[in-house]
Amino acid sequence: MQRLDIFILIDSKKAIRTLAGIGIFTVFMVLIYAFSEGDSGSDMKLASTAINATIILTSIAILGWIGGSLVKFIK
Repeated sequence: MQRLDIFILIDSKKAIRTLAGIGIFTVFMVLIYAFSEGDSGSDMKLASTAINATIILTSIAILGWIGGSLVKFIK
């Protein structure tokens, strides 16, 4: 029987960037939840949070899309 040794190499820069992204997203969601209307823990507060987060993230994506196209046009 052959023994298979599996070594996992972790790129520290990539790991830190990934953890930073997760942290930023977590802070974003907590802030959106805090500013959403409704009683704490109620279905309306959760729905309001989901709607607000969707609107904000969609707006950021559209701005990035337009900004990227604008930068390509200028170059």
